[in-house]
Amino acid sequence: MADLRELWAAAVTSTHLEQSTERESAIDRIGAAAFGPALGGVLWRIRYAGETHMAHTALTMLAGNLRRRWNVHPKSTAHVMITRVAKQAMREWYHPQCRTCLGRAEVVSGDLHLVCPTCNGSGVHPYSDQERRDACMGPGSEGESWAIWERRLLEALYAVQDADSDATMEMARQLERWRPREDES
Repeated sequence: MADLRELWAAAVTSTHLEQSTERESAIDRIGAAAFGPALGGVLWRIRYAGETHMAHTALTMLAGNLRRRWNVHPKSTAHVMITRVAKQAMREWYHPQCRTCLGRAEVVSGDLHLVCPTCNGSGVHPYSDQERRDACMGPGSEGESWAIWERRLLEALYAVQDADSDATMEMARQLERWRPREDES
């Protein structure tokens, strides 16, 4: 079965939006996606439909969600840090590929195929603590406050990933592709 995200992306760019009682159609997928979380919908538009102009909207939504979760007033000095943390979380979600192998998990030199030494064959960029700290707090920053913000960055990453996966799950429910296990109902 094709990935729902890919099917949705094809649907939103399709000019064939006729409805069918016989089978699932593009318009069904578009309608089903509307029931998912708002942040998930915007993230999908950025990553899967190529609507990168929506990045600021997603950043604003994510930062607002984090401010509410952490009970931080919008005029607080922490506002800047929350925006930086949200931006880094979105960056890691949007560009997960290893910078060395470009996500292929191997490096190729002629006929020689080697496991990528940077990502150890995962295809995912291994963000270092220093790289994350510099992105969130500024280059060369040090201090104990990073420990707090590092935990918050991980929470922000989970929030982005959850919005993406919750959108998928809700779309599957709406399209009747997902059934709860007996112990879940």
